[in-house]
Amino acid sequence: MHHHEHASSTSADSTSTSDAAAAAMKRRPSRRHSTTRLMPTDAEERDHTHQVLMYDTPSSKDAKAAKGIPAVHSSQGLLDTNNSFMTFRHKASISALALLRNPQRLCAGTQDNLIVIWELDEFSPAYSLEGHTRSIIALEVVPDTHTLISSSADQSLRVWDGKHDFQCVQVINGFNGHILSLTATNDTLFMACQDTHVKMASISSSSAAAHVLAPLEKWTLVSNHHGYVYGIHLYSDKSNRNLLFSCSSDSTIGCWELPAMTFITSLHGHRGSVLDIVSVGHSLFSASQDKTIGCWDIDSMRCNGILKGHTAAVLSICSLKDKNRICSGSADDTVRIWNTQSLACVHTLNGHHGGVSGILSTDMFVFSASEDSTVRVWDMDFITNMTSTSSTSSSSGRLAGGHHDDGSTSNHKFKMDATLLATSNKQTSDASLIHLLRKFVAIQTVSVDPTMIDECWLGAKFLKNLLRQLGAECRVVHCGPGINPIVIGKLIHDPTKPTVLICGHYDVQPAALEDGWDTNPFLLTGQNGYLYGRGTTDDKGPIIATLFAIRELLSSADGVASVPNFMFLYQGEGENQAQGFKEAVEDHLSYFSPVDLIFISNNYWLGDHTPCLTYGMRGCLEIEIQVDGPAVDVHAGVDGGAIRQPMLDIVALLNGILDPRTGRFTDAGFYDDVRRVTPEELALFHHTLSDFDVDTYRQTLGVRDLLPPFLATATANPSVNVLMNRWRFPSASVSAIKGSIDNSSIIPRAACTELTLRTVPDQSPEEMEALVLAHIRAQFGLLGSSNTLSLHVKANVPWWLGDLDSSYYKAAERALEKHWKKKPMMVREGGSSQITMFLKTTLQAPVMHFPMGQASDRAHLQNERIRLRNLRTGKDALVDFFAAIATDAAIANPSSSGSASSSPVVDIGGGGLYPSL
Repeated sequence: MHHHEHASSTSADSTSTSDAAAAAMKRRPSRRHSTTRLMPTDAEERDHTHQVLMYDTPSSKDAKAAKGIPAVHSSQGLLDTNNSFMTFRHKASISALALLRNPQRLCAGTQDNLIVIWELDEFSPAYSLEGHTRSIIALEVVPDTHTLISSSADQSLRVWDGKHDFQCVQVINGFNGHILSLTATNDTLFMACQDTHVKMASISSSSAAAHVLAPLEKWTLVSNHHGYVYGIHLYSDKSNRNLLFSCSSDSTIGCWELPAMTFITSLHGHRGSVLDIVSVGHSLFSASQDKTIGCWDIDSMRCNGILKGHTAAVLSICSLKDKNRICSGSADDTVRIWNTQSLACVHTLNGHHGGVSGILSTDMFVFSASEDSTVRVWDMDFITNMTSTSSTSSSSGRLAGGHHDDGSTSNHKFKMDATLLATSNKQTSDASLIHLLRKFVAIQTVSVDPTMIDECWLGAKFLKNLLRQLGAECRVVHCGPGINPIVIGKLIHDPTKPTVLICGHYDVQPAALEDGWDTNPFLLTGQNGYLYGRGTTDDKGPIIATLFAIRELLSSADGVASVPNFMFLYQGEGENQAQGFKEAVEDHLSYFSPVDLIFISNNYWLGDHTPCLTYGMRGCLEIEIQVDGPAVDVHAGVDGGAIRQPMLDIVALLNGILDPRTGRFTDAGFYDDVRRVTPEELALFHHTLSDFDVDTYRQTLGVRDLLPPFLATATANPSVNVLMNRWRFPSASVSAIKGSIDNSSIIPRAACTELTLRTVPDQSPEEMEALVLAHIRAQFGLLGSSNTLSLHVKANVPWWLGDLDSSYYKAAERALEKHWKKKPMMVREGGSSQITMFLKTTLQAPVMHFPMGQASDRAHLQNERIRLRNLRTGKDALVDFFAAIATDAAIANPSSSGSASSSPVVDIGGGGLYPSL
C-alpha cells in the first residue's frame, strides 16, 4: 500500500540524495538471484532479525535489553495511549506495508532490502524475501489474488507469487527514478513515480497462475505534476464514476478520470508536499508535510476543512472500517484517529520512536510502520473501549482494587465488557483474550510476599468480575488472616446435565527485572508468537483461555443446549503450599455438590510440538531431618576434634538411607507395592518418543550420565527408561544440607536436610511414611551418635492416576486431535499436586489435567511465556470438549471409579514389573 521515503520539499535536495544513493548502490555487490526464505521454527534462538513484540514500550536507559526485547517499567504500557495489540520488530526501518488475505499475512518492506512476511493467525514471522538490492519503497497486493508487487530504490519492480512460497516470478528494470507508491485493480497497476509521472501497466495471469505485468514499453504515462508523485488513490462512487487521485511534492493533488486518464483538475491548498491520500465516502483526505490533513469534497472539488494536531509532517493515512474514522501516521512518532464528520482527533496513539512511514487497516486492526524498525498493531475496538487510568469511577463492569468493591485502586480500571463479552467473531475474541490476559498479568498476585496481599485481592476480584460477566453466581471467600481468598462460582442452567468444576490458581511466583528477566515480568510482552510475563503459562493464561471457551459456548448457535453446568474454584495460594485451600473447600462442601468432573489446566506438554493429556502424577513425601548436638555453635579451631558434629551425622545418615549410585532408598520394602507395568501402559510411553530424546535431555541438563533404569529387566529403549524413572517409578532426592550457622570456621550446633520421596501406585502414603521414618531412625541408631535426631513430615501428598478409558478422556482426546491435527500424547508427571487427590476424594469426582503450555514455557523461571497459538487452540479444543460433555450420552453418566484401566500384567522371570514385549 502506501509508504514514503524521506524526501525534502525541494527537488534539488531530493536529487542529490538520489545521486548519493545511486553511487552507494554501485559500490554494493549485486545479487543475481531472488530468494524466498521460509523462517525456521527456531528463528527466535538463532536470529533476532524478525522479532514479534507485544505491548512493547521504550527501553529503560538504565536497564540492558536482552535478545532485542526492551526493558520496561511496570507503569508503562497500561495507558490507552500505548495499547498496541502487538509489535513486529525488524532490524531496520520499515518503509512499506501490504496485506494478503486468506490466509492473512502482513508484508513489510524494509530499508535493508528485504520483504518480511508475518502470519497474522499466529503473529509469527513466516518468510523473508530477498532479491532487491536496495531498500523497499512500496508494496501492493493485486486484489483477490496472492500476488505481491514490490518497488525498490534499486529502480526495479518485482512480482512475487504468494501461492508458491513467494517465488519471484517477474523482475522489471529500467525506470527513470523510483516508483514511490502503488495501487492496483484486478487488471491494472497504477504507479506514482519520482519522475513526476503516473504510470499504468496491465496485469495478466500467466500460465503459472501468477499475475504478471505487461512489458515496460507497453506502459501508459501521464503527467500534470511538477514534482515527485508521492501517493496515488483509486475512487469509485455509486454511479460507477472512477477517478484516480495523485499527490505530489508540488503541494497539489491531481484528479484523473478513468479509464481514459483524462485530467480533470488540481486541488491546491497545502503549503508543503502532499505525501498520501485516501477517500472516505464523498470526501478525500490528504496528508501533507505541512503537518495538516486536508479534507476535500469530491463532488465539488473544494476544501471542506483542515485537520490539525500533528506536530510534524503527516506521512501516511488510511481509512478505517468505521467510515466515520480515518487514521494518520506522522513524523512526530504518533498515530492519530480522526472523526471524518467533526474533523476532530479522537485518539492519539503513542509507542513509536520514529516517524510513522506507512499505515493500513483491516476490519479490526490498524498496522503502523515506522523508522524505529517496528510495525505496531492497534486493536481499534480495544482502543475505543479503554478508559483513562486517572478515572475514579467504579461503575459496574469495571475492575477496582482494595479489599472491597469501592474503587479504591484505579491502576487497573478498564471496561471489562469490551474484553470478554463484546466479542463478535474469532479475531475479536483472540484480541480480547490477549488484552484481558495483559490486565491479569499486570496484577502482581505474588502469594509468598505479604506486601502483595492487596494485589492478590485485586486478582481475586478480577476473576469474580469475569465470572459475573459469564452469568455466574460467584463470590470471594476469605480464608483467614494473611491468606489470600478463593473465588468460587456457579453457572448452572440445566440440572440434568453434567457439572464441571474448573480449578486454577490466580497467584504467581515472585519475579523482578533484576532477577534476569529480559522484560518487566508484569507487563505482557511478545516475541515471535509467544506471550512473556509472570503467570502467562502458570496459571493466568490457561484460566483466561478456559473462560473464553465457556463464553464462546454460551454465545454459540446451539445456546445452552451444548453447555454443561460449570462451577469455579480459584485459589490464591497455589504457589504457597495451598494455604487455607482445604479448609475453605471443606467449609463450602455443600456449594460444590454434585460435581461430575474436576478440570485443571495447570501443567505442560512433554515437548513443544505435540499436545498432551496428563493422566498421572507421583505422590510426594517430604521429611525434614534434623540432628542437634552441642548447646551452642562452637569454634572449629578451638573445639574441632573434640565433639561429635551434627553435620557429619547428617552426611553419614544420608549415605545410609540413600544409594548414590542408583538414587534409591535403601529399604527395599519401600518398593514392594509398586504397581507393575502393563503392555498398554508401556505402549503409551513409547508413543511419547517423538517429543523426547534422552541425549537431548541429558545435554539440556548439562550432565554426563543419568541414573540406571529402575529395574534390571528394563526395556531396551533408553528414552522410555528415563521417562519411567521420571514419571512412573519412585524416586528419592535431597535438596540441601544446612547448618545452624553459615561460617567456615564454626561448627554448627545443629544440622538439617530435607528428604523428598516420590511415591507411585500402589504405595500407600500412610504406610510409606511409617516405613521411611522407621528406616531413618534405624540408620541413625547404627551411627552410635550421642546427638539427637528429630523428624518432621512436612507433606505427604498422595499419587494420582486418571482413567484413560473414561468418556472424559476420550472426548478430550478427540477435541485435541481435531484442532491440533495430531493425536495427543497421554503422559504422566513426576511432580505432585496437593489439590488433585484432595478434590477427587472430597468431591467424589474424577480429575482431568489438561495441559496448555509447552515444555519450554519456563514456569517459575525468568522469561516465563506461553505461545499464543497454544492459548487459542487450547481454547478451541475446550469448546468442543465442553460441548461433548453436555451432549454425549455416555458422558452424562460418567464412571466414578477414577482409576486407571486394569490391563493384564505379564510377569517377567524374577517377578519384574515390566510386561513381556
